[in-house]
Order: sequence, then structure tokens, then C-alpha cells
Amino acid sequence: MHNFKLLNAFFLFLLFFYTQVNFAAGSTKDAVRFYKQGLAAMKADRCQQAKRKFNQAIALIPNDNRRLRGFGRTTIKYFPNAKLRQLKTRCRSTTQIAKTPIVKPEPKANKPTIITPKPYQPQIRLVLNLDQNNINTKKNTVKISGSVKGAKNSRLTIDGAPVRVNYGRFSLEIDAPVGYSNVTLVLADSRSKITKKIRIHRTQKIARQVSRSPSTSLKLSVDSNIFLAVGEQVTISGKISGGSRIKLWIDGRKTRIQGNRFNKTLNITNGQRRITIKASLNGQTKTKRVFIKADTNSLLLTITKPTEGYQTRDKNVIIKGYLSGGRNAILMHAGQKVSLHNGQFKQKIKLKRGENRLQFFVKDNQGRLLQKTVNVERVKPLRIVIAQGDYIISRYKKVKISGRVEGVIGVAILKIAGNAILYKEDGAFKYQLTASSKEKKIRISLKDKSKTKVEKIIRIVRE
Repeated sequence: MHNFKLLNAFFLFLLFFYTQVNFAAGSTKDAVRFYKQGLAAMKADRCQQAKRKFNQAIALIPNDNRRLRGFGRTTIKYFPNAKLRQLKTRCRSTTQIAKTPIVKPEPKANKPTIITPKPYQPQIRLVLNLDQNNINTKKNTVKISGSVKGAKNSRLTIDGAPVRVNYGRFSLEIDAPVGYSNVTLVLADSRSKITKKIRIHRTQKIARQVSRSPSTSLKLSVDSNIFLAVGEQVTISGKISGGSRIKLWIDGRKTRIQGNRFNKTLNITNGQRRITIKASLNGQTKTKRVFIKADTNSLLLTITKPTEGYQTRDKNVIIKGYLSGGRNAILMHAGQKVSLHNGQFKQKIKLKRGENRLQFFVKDNQGRLLQKTVNVERVKPLRIVIAQGDYIISRYKKVKISGRVEGVIGVAILKIAGNAILYKEDGAFKYQLTASSKEKKIRISLKDKSKTKVEKIIRIVRE
């Protein structure tokens, strides 16, 4: 009997515990549901519904919890009290002021309702890049520019003529007559029209009257209409008068006037037979043309190629030139006769290493003798010489190399590992490099005025 009572009491305890657990689980589930519905209503700005849902959740679980167990093993952040305070601040006007129903008045049966359309607001704008609508100018033309904003189908005209608009901007120049004139700009589309007027006032320039002294007449004369050319040069001389501000050009070159005379020596081109002399003074212009004639009595030998001090690496050189003046003249070089063709000659001469002094002799039938000398140098082949050799072994990290360059024509560019360095007049140079345990290749290049280029590769290794 005693055991039966204990068993009955234990059964009642299990029944009470089961009902309490189910009630707690059901209340937690409902509180989470109300809380989530309140969040959704708050997000949609439904203040009354959100407030009601938060109050329902607080009635079941009154305290906020950072980790409230929901369904199964999931947890959520449960803060209905904090959300309710945010809701009161956010929706103060909605929660405190009651909405009063709006009663619309009944329309009268006798008077019909007349709906008046709103006035059309123009959608286009015309803006001018002017400070004011009045323009004062002294020029023949006036520039008008600005911008157009609004409808795409608008049309801009100026005094009835269409104006081109590019990307909402326009710019044009119009003629400005002397005195006052008006210009009308019209911008119109299918529904609106904008008009702007611009007033232009152009003043006429008043020419200043400058008192000038009576101008003197310009006079130009030459010593002869035919001047004799000696070789490639000719001397033009003459007389000029009219004042101290005379400007003189001979063959397009400005010439200095000494007193009332001028004298100019010019280099003429092959075949030139006429020279123009021009003088000007206060708008007056005088022009003279003189002729050039070769002087057959003067004996002249000219070497056009090569020039004095020419350098080359070739074994031979070609000499070109011409002989003018003298009859039956003979040209000699190194005891051999040089052939002439219409006074011109071309001769191939063998060169020796170093300086070569080439001498030419001319003798005509009158016994006149002429000598011409040109110096030509045959240089060594272009090369780079390294004093330490092509393979350098060093005990130190820093390695100094030295050497020289040979056979340079003119100015040469010397580069070591891509860096340009200077060399002395005798060709000597020095440079410092960094050595490593691994073998390092260094490229050295040299290029001179004749565009000849040589390269050398040296190897450096550190012990």
C-alpha cells in the first residue's frame, strides 16, 4: 500500500514537470514569433502593429536576452524592450497623434466642377556668356556664345538664321555695323519660346593725324650691271641715298650701308647668273638686277670634297673639285696628270696610315702656277682595349678597370654596363665595377661620329 502511494506521487510529479516544460517551450516559441513580426512591421514603418507585437513578446518573455534559444539548437538576439524604445523615438508622431478622418465635402448638384489645367512651365533655357545685354566694341565683328538647356528638339535662331548647337553649346561671330544695332536670339520648341535681345554699339576708330616731314626720294645705283665672279665668290658694290633709315638687301641678305655706299661679297651657287638688290624707305621701294660673269682670266682651283682635316678609315679617298679660269690649264697630283671634264675633276687617291698631305698643282699656257693642299687623316680601326684583359679575377668586391679607345672619328659615346662615361683626349678611361662570387658579364660599347659601333664583353669573378 505504501509503495502504491509513492508510485502515484511520482506519476503526478512527472505529469506536472511535463506540462511546465511544454508551456515554457510554447511561450518561448510564441515570443520569438511575435518579436520577428514586430521587427518586420518596424522595417515597413507600421508603428502600431510593431508596438503591439513587441508588447505581446514582452508579455511572454519580459527580459532581453543576447542569446535566446529558439527552435531546436538555434539562438537569436532577443531585444524587444530596446526595439520598443527605438520605435517610440522613430514613430513619435505616429504613436502620439491619432489620425482624424478626412471628410470630403459633397459636391453641389447645381454647379458642375470645372478643372482648370496648370500653366505650362517651359522646359528650355537659354544662357548667354555676357555680363549684360549691351555690348560696346570697336571691332568689325562680335562673338556671341552661350548654352542651351532643356528639350532636345529645340531650335535656336539669330535674326531668323539657324544657329548650330553642339552638346548644348553654341558660339558664332556676327558683323557689327558702325552705330547701334539689335540682335534677337530665339529658342523655341513645340510648346514654348524664349527670346533674348542684345544691343550692340560699335564706335568708329578715329585715325590720328601724325605730322610727317616731307619724305626724300630713294635713289639706288650700282657700279656695274655685270660683275665678275672669282671662283664661287662675287663682290657687289654701289651707291644709295635718301636718308639714314634705308634698308638694303642683296640676294635676300641684309646688307650694311656705310655712308652712301655698300659693298657685299657673296658666295654664289653653281650656275647662278643673276642677283637682285632691293632697297626700301618709308614705303618706297627700289630694285636693281645685276648679272654675274665668270672671270676667265683668274686662275682658281676649288676642292669641294673632302674638306680640310677629313678623317676616314678607308684605304682610299675620292677627291672632287673644279678648275676655273686660264686656258689649256693642266692639273697635276703626285707627278701624275688629273683629267678634267668641263673644268671638273674626280680622282681616287690611296692613303697611308696617319696624316696625308694631298697637293695639287695647276699650270696654264701663260705660265701661271697655282698650288692647293688638303690634309686627310686615315685613322686606326675603332676598338676598345682593356688593360686587365677580358677575364678579371679579383679578391675585392669593388673592381677598377682601365683601358683606352682607338680609332675614334669626331666625338664618340662610350658606355659600360649601360652607363655613359667620359674618356680623355688620348682615349684613356677608368671605371669601377662590383664583383660577386658568380661570374658576371659586362658589356662595353663604343660609337663615334661616323656611326661605326663596336662592342666588347668582359667577365668579372670574385675569389
